[in-house]
Amino acid sequence: MIFDNLPDDIIDKCYTYIKYPQPNSLLKDIKDTYIINKLTKYNETKLYNICYKLLKIWHIKYASSMINELEMEFEAIKLYVGVFGFEKDRNILWVDEIFKLIGIDTPYESSFIILKETKKIIPRELVLEII
Repeated sequence: MIFDNLPDDIIDKCYTYIKYPQPNSLLKDIKDTYIINKLTKYNETKLYNICYKLLKIWHIKYASSMINELEMEFEAIKLYVGVFGFEKDRNILWVDEIFKLIGIDTPYESSFIILKETKKIIPRELVLEII
């Protein structure tokens, strides 16, 4: 090959021009993986607080006219999650509710929060600040 006869410094320079295509969603996937790993390590109290903060941010950003319903909605979520007896199960449900707010796909079908429009999610940057 033609490259075999070139000096190493020129070969190195040529390598700097080679670009490997990256999927557009790579950064989003990295952030999602970080968020998932971080959330699965938290206890129920921490997840409860994170869910409340994110729900409040969601209401301020997308449903400011219904901000007075925030407490009722969060109480309903607490009742829904509190039905389960084991903390491990409740943690899974808290994480699931958080995923719905930030737009991470979840393997669990049962969720109290149902967001029809995927554009109405909380940006990853805000989530990373909270967790």
